[in-house]
Amino acid sequence: MAPLTTAVMGSVSSNHAGIASAINNAASRVAGVLALATRGGLALLLFGQALAARSAALPLTADARCALQAQAAQLGAAQAPAGLPADLRGTVQQAIRLAFVDTFRVLM
Repeated sequence: MAPLTTAVMGSVSSNHAGIASAINNAASRVAGVLALATRGGLALLLFGQALAARSAALPLTADARCALQAQAAQLGAAQAPAGLPADLRGTVQQAIRLAFVDTFRVLM
């Protein structure tokens, strides 16, 4: 049993155990939802920053750089902008992968 559950259930009388359990369960679920929502927003922010940092030194046009940043909302599924030379396209895809790994490391 989790420490919070143990503390909650140990602090109430047996005739209030059902309601205490329900409140504890609801609080736990709400906390889980808030944690996921917060991490999702944080992931988008961190990935956008990591992608900008990873692609800063790449020889991209302003339009290509803007198109790449627009893909940041796709996280790891982001794609290199269309029309890039094959070698640069591969380099951009690597920057996307590394930015995703950077984001994952921070969040975990």
